[in-house]
Amino acid sequence: MKHISKIILTVTAAVFALGVIMTAVSLITGGSLRHIRDNIGISNYSEYLEADEIREIRVELTTGIVTFREGENFGVAALNTAEAYFSCEVKSGVLTVKESRPQSGKFAVSRVVAAENATPQIVVFVPSGFADPAAGTSVSVKADVGSCIISDMAFSKLRVDIGTGLTELSVPGSVFDYNINGMVGLGTVTVGETWFRGNCNYSNENPAAGREIGFSCLAGDVKIRFSE
Repeated sequence: MKHISKIILTVTAAVFALGVIMTAVSLITGGSLRHIRDNIGISNYSEYLEADEIREIRVELTTGIVTFREGENFGVAALNTAEAYFSCEVKSGVLTVKESRPQSGKFAVSRVVAAENATPQIVVFVPSGFADPAAGTSVSVKADVGSCIISDMAFSKLRVDIGTGLTELSVPGSVFDYNINGMVGLGTVTVGETWFRGNCNYSNENPAAGREIGFSCLAGDVKIRFSE
């Protein structure tokens, strides 16, 4: 009888272990990812904003690529974002584009779902007047992992904080037209013809310039080029 009981217990344990393994496999396979899609949603988003009073833009992401482009109106296009946690709103002259980070394992898996298709991408369209430094506008971009790419645009204040990734800015004028401060923990900093590697702080104090660029990157590269 004891021998039979041991066999039953062994078989039960084996079945339980198999169930655990199958569950783990399910969390990795398309079946569970489809389930997460249904509950969290990975979607695309686009909207043009009739809001001329916008004077500040804030973009906050966990993972993704952020780019700014010139357009006729303000607008936001998002590709492969976690729908349940994505928001885009204008309040008191501030446009906030955000993919929040709830304390949930599902959100981390939603990033895996996103990675299956493509890296999340946010494109912010701004009219030419907004990018004029004389307009007194402000832009900030934050991402734990990702990139920020801005071409041929200058703002009164620009702040880019990337945990791990790339910051690539192409701005009009010369280095003397900007007040630039920033740091890189591990990586490289290129400002015009000046180049640094490793843990470094960069400072080009020029308060009278009227244009500010600030950056931080724990690991990655920062490149600032000037069109002059």
